Amino acid sequence: MRITWDATNGIIAAAIKPEILAAAAESGCIGMNLGLESGNPEILREIRKPGTVDNFRRAKNLLDEYPQIFVKGFLIIGFPEETIAQMADTVSLSSELAFHWYPLQILTPLPNTDITDSMLEQGLISEEEITPGFLGEAAGSKSKGGGSLRRREQEEEKKARHFENFFETRSDNDCLNAEELRDMWFIVDYKVNYEKLLNINNPIKVRNISLMLKQITDEYTQNNSLGNLFMAVLEQKLGNHNKSQRRLDLAEKYLSTSAYWQKRYDVLNINEVISQVKSRSFVDSELP
Repeated sequence: MRITWDATNGIIAAAIKPEILAAAAESGCIGMNLGLESGNPEILREIRKPGTVDNFRRAKNLLDEYPQIFVKGFLIIGFPEETIAQMADTVSLSSELAFHWYPLQILTPLPNTDITDSMLEQGLISEEEITPGFLGEAAGSKSKGGGSLRRREQEEEKKARHFENFFETRSDNDCLNAEELRDMWFIVDYKVNYEKLLNINNPIKVRNISLMLKQITDEYTQNNSLGNLFMAVLEQKLGNHNKSQRRLDLAEKYLSTSAYWQKRYDVLNINEVISQVKSRSFVDSELP
């Protein structure tokens, strides 16, 4: 029918079969969303998620044959008593699946949901902590206006608050409080959405992700050093060296004037990516 369509309301991973996916691609499917939530089997069981880690892996193997289908995997951190090790499982699985993008939320106790009722019964939250909508988090991920992390970035332009990589500084069995979860959101978002771009070289996939990241960097956030740096990576992979240099210049400009970005670059070793772009490390992955 010469149309394109996407399945943004979500697809159950276990329902993705070879014949269904082939028919979807042939009929013009260009995108689909999968609700992964977590990469930890115990968490998936506790939230009664129909998907399993094995389902997600099988779906990945099938979807790899259709790089033109832009796949988002929705993730959540901050489940009741979720440990750092369980969040690490989410990062590990997401990196393994290497879907195009992972919208990430901190668990929000919404009214009249099973997980909220369970948290109330366990005394993990009070009635006053139940919220009518999702927490908006963004400092490089997609959220109109930049969300609460954009406001924090502006507040910390001259002096950044403490920031640490909990995966390196805390015990695997530790749980995080609400304030720490906001920093963990940034860490997980970086690892599942940005760090993986260093190793993605499929030409169709790189081009599609670059379109997504361009929208995030140019339309949804401002003075975004991280987004511009990884646009420089993608443009270099695509052979667009002038565009790559322009993005790198912007990344360094915003980095030089923001203590917020400087702190995160130092803690997460993102400065190494700048060095890789400058040394043209990604020219070898230049795509036709």
